[in-house]
Amino acid sequence: MGKIVVIGSINMDIATELAGMPELGETVKGEDALISPGGKGANQAVAAAKLGGDVAMVGMIGNDAFGADALANLNSFCIDVTHVRSVDLTTGLAMILRGTWRQPNYRCSWGE
Repeated sequence: MGKIVVIGSINMDIATELAGMPELGETVKGEDALISPGGKGANQAVAAAKLGGDVAMVGMIGNDAFGADALANLNSFCIDVTHVRSVDLTTGLAMILRGTWRQPNYRCSWGE
């Protein structure tokens, strides 16, 4: 099998469980907050590496702690990160709200 190259987002996910969706301007308490590496591209690269693929990731991370964590995650799966650029912006973040509704609700910042 040849090398698998994934071009895509590399983010950090912040997920929490809510009893219900907040109204505009309302503050609600979340449960079980979890911070973990994510991004559609990074998730695909990790999945391919777990299946034994020789994977390279192409994308950008911010020059911050979240970027370092995201890069360490890719390295932990032996993904080639030669073409992951670190820029002087923030790493992309996804706030994932889960609760009694069927689908998670996402709020994303792509890094600015």
